[in-house]
Amino acid sequence: MKKLFSIVLIIIALTSCEPSQKVTGTWKNPDFKPKENYSKFLIMAMTENQSTKAYVENVLTDYLGSKNYKILISSDVFPPAFLKADVGKEVMAAEIKKMNIDGVLTVALLHEETKERYVAGSSAYAPYSYGYYGSYYGYYSYRYPTVYEPGYYSTEKTYFIETNLFDVESGALVWSMQSQSYSPANLESFAKGYAALVAYQLKKDGIKKQKP
Repeated sequence: MKKLFSIVLIIIALTSCEPSQKVTGTWKNPDFKPKENYSKFLIMAMTENQSTKAYVENVLTDYLGSKNYKILISSDVFPPAFLKADVGKEVMAAEIKKMNIDGVLTVALLHEETKERYVAGSSAYAPYSYGYYGSYYGYYSYRYPTVYEPGYYSTEKTYFIETNLFDVESGALVWSMQSQSYSPANLESFAKGYAALVAYQLKKDGIKKQKP
């Protein structure tokens, strides 16, 4: 009975956990008609942190590449000085068109929210044990009926991400997705979870047929 109760508690805990990343909204251009060759993207992570930019773009490349996309990444084709130079829309568009790609997939952090939450302490009943009473240690060890776990403060962060897909030929916005990432353990866990989310949603919204 005790074992069955433990299994039930585990199932409840697992099913009640919220995903660390989730899609909060998507939009698809109603005038967009997918091309058969709409499969080659330039990925641009919109951050000045070059190491973060390169890491996120590379993880997306690996994951989308496994889904039959052909990917270029901005950290490989555009040096940091070029992106910081504010070269203008026309120059940027001309450089991108030279790459013979179909779309530009941008990733941007819209907002970051930090909350501090207090996790209350807990008390658990400890059965009485009849032991030695000749000292304070004996009394404390054998007769103290409650085990107390002190409370603590936990910092929780939520990141709000926007992903846009632009058509290179027309410059039009084809598809957009907004998502939330809840307290990722590290950049690696965020990037891998995010890449899977993007690939899944692109397929679901019919942007491109993918390999199973």
